[in-house]
Amino acid sequence: MARQKGIIKLSGTIGGVNFYENKYGSFARECGGGFNSEAIKTKASMIRVRENASEFGQVSQVGSLFRNGLFPFIQTCNDTKRFRRMVSLLQEIKTLDTVSERGKRDVALGLATPMGKKLWCEFDLTERSPEDLLPGTYQVASGATGLTVSDLDLSRLVFPKGATLVELRYGVLDVDFTALTFQLHMAAPLFMDKDFADSSVSLTLDGGIVMTGTLFPVVGVRFFQVVGGERYLFKETVWQGVRFMGE
Repeated sequence: MARQKGIIKLSGTIGGVNFYENKYGSFARECGGGFNSEAIKTKASMIRVRENASEFGQVSQVGSLFRNGLFPFIQTCNDTKRFRRMVSLLQEIKTLDTVSERGKRDVALGLATPMGKKLWCEFDLTERSPEDLLPGTYQVASGATGLTVSDLDLSRLVFPKGATLVELRYGVLDVDFTALTFQLHMAAPLFMDKDFADSSVSLTLDGGIVMTGTLFPVVGVRFFQVVGGERYLFKETVWQGVRFMGE
């Protein structure tokens, strides 16, 4: 890199030399340099770059799979940074795979560890959790076949102004990490009004559903206003809660 001198300062590329300015002055340097794709693929000194790129590619694919699988739950919960946060967490969870060699560490194996499951269930899919919006004791059934919420008291529930119903949803994201495919199995939603008196409710998947992959139970809570017999969703993110649940 050389500093430009003289009255006329050049900008651009001439004869294989880049001329440019920054806050420190005017400079010129030869074009090229840095790393090219061939060097990254072949040089021994770039092995860490190759390993990181391989693992990040797999993490990004898994992140996209979760994003698509959760779409029915999060499609109205706007969060432009959710996917970035999810991929960042999956990167951390991937390092919990202590079986595979570096460069081949598998996020699925990380998710299978106790710490991986804990981190994933604690991930904030939305600003508020279902328990924040609909306080109670949430319990997923063995095999993720259903959800029970006990200790409910809707007389103390805070509804947004104008809302007449709170909806509880339960689903299971059934993931095949080898094929990078998923199925989302949903139970019928439960709508409760302000006069709902039961202290315990259950949502159950259809008994004919066969789940063969890695299972990720998901719970969602949101509010509606009924006008003329039609339900209208409160789309404000503060009134929608979604999160993964452990069995």
